[in-house]
Amino acid sequence: MRLSRIVVRDFQAIENAEIELGPGLNVLYGPNDLGKSTLACAVRAALLVPPGTAEAADYAPWHADATPFVALTFLDDQSQYWRIKKSFGATGAT
Repeated sequence: MRLSRIVVRDFQAIENAEIELGPGLNVLYGPNDLGKSTLACAVRAALLVPPGTAEAADYAPWHADATPFVALTFLDDQSQYWRIKKSFGATGAT
């Protein structure tokens, strides 16, 4: 199973990011303060952090009063897609 797509909205400094990942090695690079570490934090949060915890409050967007959202899409060996969607507000995981 591999991660094939990341969607992040209103998560700390990221307003909106959609990244398609190909098979094999994918490298994110760029200057400091571009959001690379924040993307990694968003992936971790979607997989490991319960929406109602104190840690989830740290993901509030810096630019607006909005609910942080992360969606991860995985592709398995049988070409089936699996999706994780998580909002870090009152609605919780979906």
